[in-house]
Amino acid sequence: MTTAVIDGAILRSPCLGVELPAEMNHEEMHFLSLEQVAALAGTVDGRFRVAIYTAAYTGLRAGELWALKVSRVNLLRRRLEVVESLSEVRGKLVRGPTKT
Repeated sequence: MTTAVIDGAILRSPCLGVELPAEMNHEEMHFLSLEQVAALAGTVDGRFRVAIYTAAYTGLRAGELWALKVSRVNLLRRRLEVVESLSEVRGKLVRGPTKT
């Protein structure tokens, strides 16, 4: 908003006087071990096993993982192109851009 004021897009920031919420303590993240990932992958239907391994070892967000297309996967170059995300909007699945 400060930039908008400086650029002359707005005369005054509507954020003046607004207090930010107190920082909330976030629970520390816990990551699965190699053995735990393998055990989890072993419990799901074989069709979804690759999704477990991909999620565990790439760091993709869930929407990015489910929007991934075969045409964006190059196993020989060990490369995934993450160019879109899948999300639910009003009960329907919608493809859109990934987060920055």
